[in-house]
Amino acid sequence: MRKLYIDCSFISTTNLNTGIQRVVRKVIENINNICENTSFSPVEVILENNKIKETSILKNKKVLDNDIIPNKDDILLLLDSTWHLDTWGSVKKAKDNGVKVIAVIYDIIPISHPQFCDENLVRLFKNWFTIAIDNVDGFITISQTVQFQLQDYLKEKYPKKIKEKKFDFFHLGADFAYKDFSLYANNIKNEIHTLYDSNKDIYLVVCTIEPRKNHKYLLDVFDKLWEKDYDVTLNIVGKKGWMVDDLINRIHSHSQYNKRLFHWDNLNDDELTYCYKNSKMLLFPSFIEGFGLPIIESLNNKLPVLASDIPIHREVGKDHIDYFNLDDITSLESKIINIEKNTIPDNLIIKDNFRWLNWNESTKMLFEKILKMEKKIKVKKVKVKKIKKNKRVEQISSLKQFIKKIPFVSFFTRWTYNILRINNLKHRVFISSEEIQRLANQLQTQSNTQNELVNQLQIQSNTQNELVNQLQIQIQAQSKEINDLKNIIPNEISKEILFQSLSFQQRLDQFIFDSKIDFQNFNKNSDSKIEKLNKPYLELKQINNKVNKTVLNDYYLAFENKFRGERKQIVNRYEKYLDLIDIEKVNNSLDVGCGRGEWLELLDKKGIKGLGIDTNASMIKECKENNINNVICQDAFECLAKVDDNSFDLITAFHIIEHIEFESLLKLLFELKRVLKNDGQLVLETPNPKNLLVASLTFYNDPTHLNPIPPEVMKFMVEYVGFNDSKIVELNPFDESFKITEHSQTANMLNNLLFQEQDYLIIAKLNE
Repeated sequence: MRKLYIDCSFISTTNLNTGIQRVVRKVIENINNICENTSFSPVEVILENNKIKETSILKNKKVLDNDIIPNKDDILLLLDSTWHLDTWGSVKKAKDNGVKVIAVIYDIIPISHPQFCDENLVRLFKNWFTIAIDNVDGFITISQTVQFQLQDYLKEKYPKKIKEKKFDFFHLGADFAYKDFSLYANNIKNEIHTLYDSNKDIYLVVCTIEPRKNHKYLLDVFDKLWEKDYDVTLNIVGKKGWMVDDLINRIHSHSQYNKRLFHWDNLNDDELTYCYKNSKMLLFPSFIEGFGLPIIESLNNKLPVLASDIPIHREVGKDHIDYFNLDDITSLESKIINIEKNTIPDNLIIKDNFRWLNWNESTKMLFEKILKMEKKIKVKKVKVKKIKKNKRVEQISSLKQFIKKIPFVSFFTRWTYNILRINNLKHRVFISSEEIQRLANQLQTQSNTQNELVNQLQIQSNTQNELVNQLQIQIQAQSKEINDLKNIIPNEISKEILFQSLSFQQRLDQFIFDSKIDFQNFNKNSDSKIEKLNKPYLELKQINNKVNKTVLNDYYLAFENKFRGERKQIVNRYEKYLDLIDIEKVNNSLDVGCGRGEWLELLDKKGIKGLGIDTNASMIKECKENNINNVICQDAFECLAKVDDNSFDLITAFHIIEHIEFESLLKLLFELKRVLKNDGQLVLETPNPKNLLVASLTFYNDPTHLNPIPPEVMKFMVEYVGFNDSKIVELNPFDESFKITEHSQTANMLNNLLFQEQDYLIIAKLNE
């Protein structure tokens, strides 16, 4: 039976299931059934190191050790994206055996529109085509538009070689519409339900965020619509691609973000289908496409489509969709306004009988095109030349034997032959030397690049070592303070014990004197009388301890009211913090050292459950008087010991870490990591010692503060414990009225040192 070898060289190394990888997987899923009653048997292969090896993508089968030797009647289908791999040695090996090679081309965007692509991709793609034109017998594209573009390119670039090549196209499939599931299943995010339950007019765009997808055009259009008070929502679904940092910043910092502008980068198939089925319309503004699969997915889900007016969209969408002009922003704007004022035009309503190819039909179409093309491809015969060459060798050998029989001629011939052979050897040595020199230059260039990378790594290592040294200095300083305290505390305790002992002895002597009893009688009853004597004293001491603790708690509450500010002022300040974290992902939170509960009050208004813990009973009482009841008066370590792993989406600690000794702080961070959920967020706030007024004055207003912590050191500690994506956000600067108004370099420097931000946040995530 003939073999249809399907190249899976790249997909065998990745779990990706989008774009080309999705097509390869779908073809492999369906090709066996399609070939069942034909003369072909499909085989998945890997092309590497001039070898062809069998694999199985669906069964996760490991590569076989034995090489495959294809026959002349077999076909090799280059279906995967391998322009970055060295597969051509294996392809040439197959061609030497008479195998016909057919390549599937998805688009030629890196060649036709290189401005939208990474430079390395452009280079690799062009190199791939340079070799492909000599080794591929036929090209099958995923649309007729791409076929015409490919033929035009090859005619211009390789006018002589293209005459022997065959061309055809097929269409990709789409199975989304035939998936049966509940739209309110558990695998759909609550945030998605919340968005679509609001009954907003939601316009959907589905594609990777990259330059050629032209999201900027849509943002410009919707900015105009929002300026005109149209209550429309733009829902962007797609992962971040390349060369779009400014665009992503524009989306996430937009005033309408998470209000009427949304971006999702991790939706599963069910969630994507939910968006298709519940949106008002799909918008697809691409500059260039190979096929435009989201258009088909939308039509399958009865979602009307507005797409940019380019040839591929006309081929795929035909008269089922409407088109807008990319050179005119009002083209799309006016269409949306017309829809909002009236309704979706009848010609855009998807008919119930509309149906696109599914993947089985698409794969069948591809296989039929392969069979049709295979009949037209002519394979050149190589063996004839080898036969002629062998006859010529025999003739030369006979001539040599005849010449050897003539003495003088034989000697002269051998002498001449050796001279010529030496010259040939010299020439070959020269060529080899040139090749060696070329390779040496390449190695030198690679070595220089590697040395540069090593230097960069060394600089990074030195920077990290410097941070570690700073942290060690901090640790040593704090260790010295701890040792000093250890030396002081025992002395203070000894003094207190001595004082209590003397006091007790004096009272005991007074008791003996007043009782006027002899020593023997006293000795018999001393234990009970001493107990009676000490009982009121011990009770008084316990009362004094409670009174002292209450006084300290009340003092600290009064201190907070005086120096931190009123509750309303702090709540307003915390409002700004919400923009710095991904609050939409938070369902429950923990606030360590909750104080008066301003943060818990703000979270409650947002519908988020928050638990607060604090050791100050006066603070807890203040919380409950303000109807903040989910608070606990307890030490943080005691409370966290009772909490299960992965319990909270968000953990905050505002102005707590500067009160904690280094060793305890490190232990606390490990505990917070344990109780934080994966993809959860950690937020720590503390005074900013980069502000000299804070570091030298205001920090010490609070007598319970230990040491200010530099931002970079705190960031290092958080990352050391295992948090990631950490960043420093400086905030709460002095009012402008404090700053020196003189315009000079000295004044600017003093303003920066004295009046910059008074606090900073460490914001980190836990992605394990």
